[in-house]
Amino acid sequence: MAMLLPIEHLSLLLMLACLSASALSIVFSLTYLYYLRSHHGEVKSNAVLLMALTGSAPQLEKLIAQLNVQIIKPVKLLVGVESSDDPAYKRLLEVVHLANFPIEIALAGFATQSSQKCHNLIAAAKLIGDKNEHIVMLDGDIMPPQWWLAALLKPLETDQFDIVSGYRWQQAQTSNIAAALITCLDRYTALLPRPIAASILWGGSLAMRREIFDAILKSKLLETTLSDDLSIASFAAVSHYRVLNRRILLVPTRAPQGFTAAWRFGVRQYKIIKNYRPGLWWFAFGISSLKVIGWIVLFYQSLDSTLYRHALITVVAVALLKAQFDVEISKKLNFNEPAFQRLNQFLLALFKPAADLFSLSMLIASSSARRVTWGHVSYFIETQSRIRILRRESLSQNRLP
Repeated sequence: MAMLLPIEHLSLLLMLACLSASALSIVFSLTYLYYLRSHHGEVKSNAVLLMALTGSAPQLEKLIAQLNVQIIKPVKLLVGVESSDDPAYKRLLEVVHLANFPIEIALAGFATQSSQKCHNLIAAAKLIGDKNEHIVMLDGDIMPPQWWLAALLKPLETDQFDIVSGYRWQQAQTSNIAAALITCLDRYTALLPRPIAASILWGGSLAMRREIFDAILKSKLLETTLSDDLSIASFAAVSHYRVLNRRILLVPTRAPQGFTAAWRFGVRQYKIIKNYRPGLWWFAFGISSLKVIGWIVLFYQSLDSTLYRHALITVVAVALLKAQFDVEISKKLNFNEPAFQRLNQFLLALFKPAADLFSLSMLIASSSARRVTWGHVSYFIETQSRIRILRRESLSQNRLP
């Protein structure tokens, strides 16, 4: 009996840890919702948009249409693509006439010491010109609301901050359960606090003063890195720039379709985190492992214990409440989410153990983090600023955006 006591204590601790983690997720969501404010006020600043693009770019027409109706009209959109053989180049030529602002295309060539994305961004940056507009980096799979550009630029215009970032708010485009799964997991991350010390930025929506962008280019930071945003975040921390992860800038982003694409997306993201923010990776791994072990304990102990059954019901109920808060956040931001997406989010809340196990599997797969496949290129990360190209597949085989 004496030997069972430590196990009983451990089970109780794991139960309390599960309840605490669930309670924290609600606190984060409720806090985010409570302090969320709509964008308001006039913004007079100008901005040049900078984007790296590759592959079939299925959302490109929609992105152009959404940029056309921004409160602030972009000065121009500069797009870096690998070569004229990249399907993205043909897609750009097909849609350039749809934009009510200029679009210029830079052919970057093959990256040799950095990610192809960073290489493409550098090529596009050479087209910026001499005017002192702000610089906004964006991803090709975002679906920005009308206030997106104004919300990015306002803290720069008022001279409160030097760099402003948002974060993706994944949106499933079909009823595909895999897209709903990665949406569920990534939205949890989107609502977490982002202390300045964590040094986190998101390149999908990232605005900065022109002189800061020029300093980044001059440092040759992007020429030898895999991650544009985390490297810029490190540069900003060292340079003591004022950085804002703005709460309103949850930007709808197309979720990967299919389990394979969703899993690869998650593994790649975790690998980049492990290389550039190892402390955050270990924190995520510890929390995810604790959740999965906690679920096992709750299910096992609930067979014979009323206390554990109540705890299990509570954790599931909290997951359902968290899904409802996500719906409310989308409503407050005027994001029109289809009914199937809301239904899938509630279904996944009922099967939260499967989602947590999926997350842990991605973390385990990312533990060997030196080799990263991103789109059609495989890289080996020797250090944060030393990258080798291992393999480059045909662009027709491009698997990821």
